[in-house]
Amino acid sequence: MKPSVYLETTIVSYLVANLSRDIVAAAHQQNYTRIVGKYSS
Repeated sequence: MKPSVYLETTIVSYLVANLSRDIVAAAHQQNYTRIVGKYSS
């Protein structure tokens, strides 16, 4: 069996998507944006 790699795409999709109208999804998007911004600097 060949080795496989799992790529988590949720974080990437939150970062590139337009802000959601769903309040919970919008909160997740903002949180991920803050976390990535904090650690990417």
